[in-house]
Amino acid sequence: MHGIDLAALSGPGPDVDAIVTAIALHGVVVMRGQTINPSEQLRVAAFFGPLLAERSRAVPRRPEVRYETDAGGDAAAPRRVFFNEQWHADLSWADVDPPVTMLAAEAVERGCAETQFADMRGAYAALDEGTRTRIDGWKAVHHVEMSRWIRHGAPMSGQPGWARVLARRVRALTQHVRLAMQFTRRGMQVRLPPIPPWPGIAVPVVQIDPGSGDRFIRLGDHAWTVQGMADSIGPRALVELERMIIEAAPVLHHEWQPGDVVMFDNRTLLHRREPGVHARVRRLRRIVLWPRRGDGLEEQRVN
Repeated sequence: MHGIDLAALSGPGPDVDAIVTAIALHGVVVMRGQTINPSEQLRVAAFFGPLLAERSRAVPRRPEVRYETDAGGDAAAPRRVFFNEQWHADLSWADVDPPVTMLAAEAVERGCAETQFADMRGAYAALDEGTRTRIDGWKAVHHVEMSRWIRHGAPMSGQPGWARVLARRVRALTQHVRLAMQFTRRGMQVRLPPIPPWPGIAVPVVQIDPGSGDRFIRLGDHAWTVQGMADSIGPRALVELERMIIEAAPVLHHEWQPGDVVMFDNRTLLHRREPGVHARVRRLRRIVLWPRRGDGLEEQRVN
């Protein structure tokens, strides 16, 4: 989009409405030449809806803004980059579905890894009638740790069980109180980080976009099996379907430039970091938006 200066926005209005409409129509909106720091990005993102606090890699004193970076040299970076190179939707394992993600380029070098977006509305439209009939009624089970174990052999962060679940929820409650006090002082609507329920959230594979009425496929790397299928069948069925839809989907390749801000539909698109490109600096700031009350998108999923 041209003609919008995000740093100059003072609140919801015609420019915000135009961005929302463009996201609904096109899925991805790119605004180049922006000069916004983390505080300004946070202020602008809040015009679009409630924000999600991040558990890790947050900007100091800005827990709603998370760094996505190839730089820094931390030991977890190669593993994290690998998972970002898989087709996914942000927090598809959460209790509700985040509608929009905002990425801002803080430091990017020419030739750094691009971000790729696959249109799941186009993917569904390209499926043959037999496949549409076969997957109608499927529910994919999404869980960030389970999917990484089943799909990629990644070790889980501990043995699942009531003690582990209780400990995680106590930590989450403590974090909730601390962050809620901080956000109340700042007068902002913020959703605290969700905890993945065990063994995951069951999400319909075929969904209807409430804005356009188009059908789309809801999958991605966080899905690990089909509800009701045997463990020997469900994961393989999902991987095969995902391969089919990615081959059919229109894909947008975004090459990052300094000053880029990208906002995209996190429901009807899958996205990934370009695989295998690691030599160039790529430091992005991510903010995840949460549904507004009353927009029809905030209902909790049923497990």
